[in-house]
Amino acid sequence: MNRNQRRQATKQQSKVSASEFLRQGGIAFNQGNLTKALNIFAKGVADNPADHDLKIALSRALAHVEFKSFNPAFKALILKCLKERGLNYQDLSKAWYSILLCDPAFKPVQALIEDKPYSVAALKNCIKDAYFLEGVSKLMIYDMRFEKALVTIAAEASTRAFEKAYASYCEYTESVFLDNPKPSAKIVIDSKINSLGLSDDVVSEKVRGHYEANPYPRWRYIHAQKPLRKALEDTQTYLVAGCGTGFGLCSTALKYPNRDITAFDISRTSLAYAKTKSEELGLKNISFYHADILNLKDLNQKFDIIECSGVLHHMDEVSLGWEALLEKLAPEGKMNIGLYSKTARYDINRARHLIAKSGLKPVHSDIKKAREMIFDLPEDNPARLVLSRHDFYSTSGCRDLLFHEQEIQITIPEIEKILRALNLCFDGFNTLPANIIQKYNTSYPDDPEGVNLKNWHDFELKNPDIFKGMYQFWCSRKQA
Repeated sequence: MNRNQRRQATKQQSKVSASEFLRQGGIAFNQGNLTKALNIFAKGVADNPADHDLKIALSRALAHVEFKSFNPAFKALILKCLKERGLNYQDLSKAWYSILLCDPAFKPVQALIEDKPYSVAALKNCIKDAYFLEGVSKLMIYDMRFEKALVTIAAEASTRAFEKAYASYCEYTESVFLDNPKPSAKIVIDSKINSLGLSDDVVSEKVRGHYEANPYPRWRYIHAQKPLRKALEDTQTYLVAGCGTGFGLCSTALKYPNRDITAFDISRTSLAYAKTKSEELGLKNISFYHADILNLKDLNQKFDIIECSGVLHHMDEVSLGWEALLEKLAPEGKMNIGLYSKTARYDINRARHLIAKSGLKPVHSDIKKAREMIFDLPEDNPARLVLSRHDFYSTSGCRDLLFHEQEIQITIPEIEKILRALNLCFDGFNTLPANIIQKYNTSYPDDPEGVNLKNWHDFELKNPDIFKGMYQFWCSRKQA
């Protein structure tokens, strides 16, 4: 075997090895064994440093990890991922910050975060670390103490490299923590996006105004993963109803490049953001429209899959929007629906009560005041739990979380009632660990219609934070 043959053989062996790491780590992750998955993916990245998909898998696992002691190996891996193009760096935020809080190299930053004495000279020296600068420039950190630390560093220990990273941080968060926000990049409305017309619904108009002023989320990065062979064969028609700024939309388009995807939103500003991001990613399989769910008469197509996540609960009635979308579903199509849980949003409701009582409005200065007010609450105040919610850490996110124009929160029995009224089958929640889904995604045997969700209702009552993000589930028409 000559040198080139040996090189090719080694390269092929590396590919097989990377694939096996992905397979084994994926099994562990889906089974809820995070520690095992993390170690498998970390070993995979170490053994296959050029494999992009392994870094994506590692990043997704790290999204759930908080280190309690300093781990230099993972510090190096996180920095490696932060320097890799085509990753959603935000998945690294939690792990990056936990390493920062226990790494001896960052003792001055830790002192600043914990409101303890620190040396300005030592602080200025440690913020030169590439780990720190890459994180500040690319991540949003879910801790107001860190925001305050950045403001102090900017005032007392700034360097040219820090100024650049700090400017990026302010842009990403829309300067939510500053009195005088730095201007965000202007979103240019795309006049070429066709309109299907809006409805005369008053609530729709209020919600449209909200997202014209604050398109949400203002995401920057996404995982550019190679599509699986099975995904390449998928040519289903796909409708994204209420695509917003396009993060989920672009994720789907990347994963299924041969799907014919139609996307619409009520906000032209959000659509412009989504279209710009899709063009940056080179996506060619998306058609954009300006439209209202309540006015789709000119959308003359039936779709194999309809996705409507985080939209119906901002309408006057959830069931009316759902019913309108059902008219666009192919006979054997499926719908993926996302709705807010009344049980899981108790902290938000407490915070909103305090905000309303204080007379604060959805403008930057009042959003900043609301955040400070909540941060200063006693530790045992339920409203303070919103500090753990990621949307709290950007201006548009915080407005969406705490100052929304219209929001309906729902319960699992109410979902069941709507499913029955629309003659739909419940096909399962889809954003939970596989072991939980397997245990609870079953109907009661005495329910011939297949929509008895008592199992899930009982489970949520015992685990009130399980749907902290949203209920995300599949449903379809009942077949004869």
